[in-house]
Amino acid sequence: MGTDWLQLFDKRLSDKILAMNRQRLVRFIEENIDVLKEKDRRDTVHYSSIIFTMNQDKLSVTQAIDRLIADSGLQDLKIDVAFDFCFGEEWVYREPSVSRFDIQ
Repeated sequence: MGTDWLQLFDKRLSDKILAMNRQRLVRFIEENIDVLKEKDRRDTVHYSSIIFTMNQDKLSVTQAIDRLIADSGLQDLKIDVAFDFCFGEEWVYREPSVSRFDIQ
C-alpha cells in the first residue's frame, strides 16, 4: 500500500484573515489560540511566530501581536496568520497500482 501526502490551503479563510483589522485579528487569534497551539505542536517544519513570541517572552496573545506588528507591520502579520491557520495536511492511503510492465 502506498502513502501520499497533500498540503491543502483554505483560500476563503485566508481572504477573511487578510481583510481583518487589528482588533478583529486579535479577537480571531484569541478565539482560536488552542487550534494554533495544537498545530504548532504537531508541525515539525513550520512554527507560528505568535506562539513562539508568546512562549519566549511569556506574553499574552495581545502583547505578542503588538510586538510582531511593531517588528514587521500588520500586513506581514496577517500573511503569517493566514499561513498558520490556512495550511493543512492530509495523508492519502492507496493500493499500489499494477504497472503494465509487471504483467507477464
